[in-house]
Amino acid sequence: MKIAVTGANGRLGSELTNRGCTPYYLDMLDIENLVRFLKSENPDIIINCASKTDVDRCQNDPKYQYEAMQLCHRGMTILRSTFTGRIIHISTDYVFDGEKGAYSEQAEPNPIGYYGRAKLLSENLLLGANRPNDVIVRTTVLYG
Repeated sequence: MKIAVTGANGRLGSELTNRGCTPYYLDMLDIENLVRFLKSENPDIIINCASKTDVDRCQNDPKYQYEAMQLCHRGMTILRSTFTGRIIHISTDYVFDGEKGAYSEQAEPNPIGYYGRAKLLSENLLLGANRPNDVIVRTTVLYG
């Protein structure tokens, strides 16, 4: 089984690459390169780690906010429309407001910042595709 990773330069993506996943280093918003990658590598699964992860910058820098939203919205839309295999999408607990602590899978998201809103948007795009094999994983903290 061949597993590809988007966002392979990031903390989680690089670790997955070190563990044998195929890295996808190209721009997630470039549909032509994504299609070429899918044809040449033919992965069964894509773990989508691509994200703008500087939460504070996302909150305070309008250009970074726009890039984060583009990556989450257009990136997921392009990925979902070009890849027919399973997507494992890495999200975050920033989709919640932090008021109640530990959240269950059924908890209602309520992001309070741009980063959480962008990640929730990408989750909803994936869920809206109604593909039962796709998975969303919400992380809390990733560290070395």
